[in-house]
Amino acid sequence: MKNLFKVAVVLALSIISISCEKEMEFETQLEPIETVGVKLAYGKTQEAAIKMYENKVSALFMPSNSEFETSDLLCKVYDGTEYAEANYYYNGRIVRLWNGQTFIY
Repeated sequence: MKNLFKVAVVLALSIISISCEKEMEFETQLEPIETVGVKLAYGKTQEAAIKMYENKVSALFMPSNSEFETSDLLCKVYDGTEYAEANYYYNGRIVRLWNGQTFIY
């Protein structure tokens, strides 16, 4: 009987774990929007993003009516249908942290 209870607990915890993982997944496909291109450097740390700016910048996209400093969306394709990768992004003036779906700061 104790073994049956242990199996039931393990099974319940597994279901909870799978459920939590699914809730944390971000929707990756967005509706198309009008965007504007922005040149940004990125990295896994603020320092890496700033250092990368000296050597390489990437073209990313934001809603056409926004500025990098205040935007709430960052996309990797011109029509705004895919979120940019989670990283620190730097435009030569400020660093912002993007978590893959929204800016943290």
